[in-house]
Amino acid sequence: NNVPVPPTVPVIDSTKALPVFKNLASYRITNLWAATKGKSLDVVNDGKKNKVQLDGSGPYSGQYWTLTPFPGYPGYYRLTNLFLGKDLSLDIVNDGTNNKITFGNSGMISGQAWKITPLPNGYYRLTTNFQGDGKSLDVINDGKNTQLHLTKTAQASGQYWLITEITPANTAPVVPAVPVVPVVPVVDSTKALPVFKNLAS
Repeated sequence: NNVPVPPTVPVIDSTKALPVFKNLASYRITNLWAATKGKSLDVVNDGKKNKVQLDGSGPYSGQYWTLTPFPGYPGYYRLTNLFLGKDLSLDIVNDGTNNKITFGNSGMISGQAWKITPLPNGYYRLTTNFQGDGKSLDVINDGKNTQLHLTKTAQASGQYWLITEITPANTAPVVPAVPVVPVVPVVDSTKALPVFKNLAS
């Protein structure tokens, strides 16, 4: 658990427009770094419900994110997704290093208050109230390039995040069904068909 959010309201630079996200919309979160192309922010589906990763983009509920304004903190949001529901929020492990990403029980927790700061070309920087602007959400450059952490804020492509609305309402994604092609049975015309009387029992 992280430290409770202090009652003081952060000072917001009023000259900068705050990002606005729809409460009832779902968003896909992707990254600028070329090594992450085709991947979205997702949940590791291992039953533990506490790990986040970048995984192949698709109509998966773990990639449908809701950004809810954090009460009393302009520019800060709670990040939840359709797979885990509103009771688990994107959070930081409070272990002294304070750079591991996890999911925690939703509450007034500083590691769950994510500041979303506009960057050039429609991208955003994600930082937390817990660790401040000096640490940003980034991709670990380990060759796999799917794991995330908080690291020193820099002009690095792995810290540039694109947040794209994908549904008008927070509803389950629909995986397109494979159309069924009607099959007309082939009748062997050399064989006599059985005849049944319409009015008989």
